[in-house]
Amino acid sequence: MANQNIHEGENFSKVTFTENQLNNKTFNKCHFYHCLFNEQILCECIFEDCNFEGCDLSLSKLNNCRFTDVEFKSSKLIGIDWTKSSKTFLEVGFENCNISHSIFTGLNLKKITIQECEAKDCDFTDTNLTESSCNDTDFAESIFSNTNLTSADLSHARNYLIDPNYNMIKKAKFTFPEVMGLLSNLDIIVE
Repeated sequence: MANQNIHEGENFSKVTFTENQLNNKTFNKCHFYHCLFNEQILCECIFEDCNFEGCDLSLSKLNNCRFTDVEFKSSKLIGIDWTKSSKTFLEVGFENCNISHSIFTGLNLKKITIQECEAKDCDFTDTNLTESSCNDTDFAESIFSNTNLTSADLSHARNYLIDPNYNMIKKAKFTFPEVMGLLSNLDIIVE
């Protein structure tokens, strides 16, 4: 008899997960296409080497979930508190996603990809974004405080307010005119 809590190499297409909670499920090398997880509670779930494309996980609760080598593409992940997932097993990437209103406080997201995303009103306080790729992402109203952006690529990222006095930005890559956001707290006039 197959274990109903372990899913290996499965494709899920247009599935609406309606259970109030997804508990103790393992997904390995699974692909999720246009699935709905929004407002679900996921507890103790493991996602390894999985892809989510066109999915909606908005307002989901990720209680002690593990994400290893997980890619999200063209998906909605609005209002997720990523600090509730396993901090030692959080290896995710976002491409063309909406991750607005999410919390990443204190997480080690070294080498994360947040590319061509909407990341409005996110909290990156005390977050390690070393060597991350955040190009062409909108960071309007997002908080960067004591954030490590060493060698991060913020090419064509926009609407960010990053104070160099309170964040590590050594060797980070920025583009003009967006780089002017680094000067916003200096009370200077640039003509």
